[in-house]
Amino acid sequence: MKFFSVAPVFAAIAFGAMSVVAEGASAIVRGFDQITEQSAYTRSEVDRITFSDAYREFPIVVEDLHDIVRSIHEFNVKVFVSHSLEPPPTQRVICDCGRLQQANPLGGDDAKFVVSSLISFVETQQDLLDVVIEKQPIASHSLFTAPIADVLHDIALVIDRLSLDVLAIIPTETDHAKAQFTSLELTLQEAFNIYKV
Repeated sequence: MKFFSVAPVFAAIAFGAMSVVAEGASAIVRGFDQITEQSAYTRSEVDRITFSDAYREFPIVVEDLHDIVRSIHEFNVKVFVSHSLEPPPTQRVICDCGRLQQANPLGGDDAKFVVSSLISFVETQQDLLDVVIEKQPIASHSLFTAPIADVLHDIALVIDRLSLDVLAIIPTETDHAKAQFTSLELTLQEAFNIYKV
């Protein structure tokens, strides 16, 4: 009777598990990168708004900001939630956060890879928020303070959910990730204070 070696089988299983974990980090980084690019584009759109074109441009920017909210929500659902949820038909995004995947946490280089991408994501969101803050006098003059305040609250909701899920998946880098989300929260708070309605 011939016995085959189980070493190749165990190696294949281990490699498959490592591949799933690596794909998890890559999927998270791809999601952050896509939203970062989208936010950078919106930042440039907001930066170009002047008093003379505010009535034409602010509705577009508000919709772009809602698109960012939807992108963050969809990213969170795709990467962290076990069942796909369609974004609600309204402008507000409501997360069904009770259905988180029981994913294995990322460690070591994978967690650092995610944090590196998170840093770029946060910096770009802060740059976008800074420009939105700078344009408040124009928004106020053109009666777009309330729509922007509404979308800022939506952004805060999806970022809160995202932060909880990211922190859960990278326990070895929690302190670094928390620092990034705290920094973003402070910028959001500044925007809330400026856009009080």
